[in-house]
Amino acid sequence: MKPSAAIPFAATGFLFALTTTQKALLLLTFVFVLDFFTGIYAAYIEQKKSEAVPDGKRSFFFKMSVLRRTISSEKLRRSVVKGVAYMAIILLSYLIEKVFFIKELSFTSISEKTYAFNVVIIGFCVFAESWSVVMENLPRAGFDLVGTLTGAFTKAKKIKDGIEL
Repeated sequence: MKPSAAIPFAATGFLFALTTTQKALLLLTFVFVLDFFTGIYAAYIEQKKSEAVPDGKRSFFFKMSVLRRTISSEKLRRSVVKGVAYMAIILLSYLIEKVFFIKELSFTSISEKTYAFNVVIIGFCVFAESWSVVMENLPRAGFDLVGTLTGAFTKAKKIKDGIEL
């Protein structure tokens, strides 16, 4: 086996070794970074659309100047503040869980599994970041994922209804 083929196995073993809280934090980090880069991409696309330049004139330097005008220190500062706020909320939820001896929460209508209070809070943070990616950044960048899926399901339903006749 090639050494590069062992990487997925090592990554899988690494994930199994993590606790639920660590996996949730890893997921939050991934979605946070994804939100950051999709936000930059969406702003880049909006900035590029606002500057009417023929396609043949768009050189590498033009694209870099658009990117430089897109990223501002204020937007970066908001991302840092959001990250610090997430860390503070998660730390506070962990402290509340330990100080008040909050037992694990169960959602029996969904699953038999129980979840720590701070994992539920991390889940809300992951939901907020995922919402930002799917409902805000991707549509601004020209990828209407929700509209595409809704259209696909509508077409599938029409096909299904046509077959049942």
